Amino acid sequence: MRKLSTRDEKKNFLPRFVKPMSDKLVPPGETAVLECLSSGSPRPRLSWRKDGAPLEPTERHFFTADSQLLIIVKASPEEDQGR
Repeated sequence: MRKLSTRDEKKNFLPRFVKPMSDKLVPPGETAVLECLSSGSPRPRLSWRKDGAPLEPTERHFFTADSQLLIIVKASPEEDQGR
């Protein structure tokens, strides 16, 4: 087994969550911003799920910052609340 050099260690490191995710309560009709902050090399690819199914962008759901932020415009408890 080859030992990683300092140079290799700087290039690759395991993905991790920088900040734990938390529940967010938002009044109906307001904008919600959910964060999933991660680090790693190569950079982790993030995907969002709701009730087990992939969440796709819509006119109210936007992903920014390499999908680390999910913005929900005009949040609706009936449509946006997860399990």
